[in-house]
Amino acid sequence: MPSVTSSVSRPPRAPASTAEAERQGIVAGIADGHLSLMTALQLIGGFLVLMFFFLLTAIERHQRKLARRDASVLDPEAETA
Repeated sequence: MPSVTSSVSRPPRAPASTAEAERQGIVAGIADGHLSLMTALQLIGGFLVLMFFFLLTAIERHQRKLARRDASVLDPEAETA
């Protein structure tokens, strides 16, 4: 019986150590990306919290200004510096 050989040539296989090293590089890259993403999200969250406190301060100052103006309209002698 004649031997049947495949005419399709396969690329040479990389050694297992090379594949494992490549896999470890990919896993390390994913871990670094996750850490960078978490750091960026924490920075954005901190910035938003800070801006929220600035907004509360601005609202409170605005409310006080309106209250002073309304008080001076109702009783001009009650105006304080």
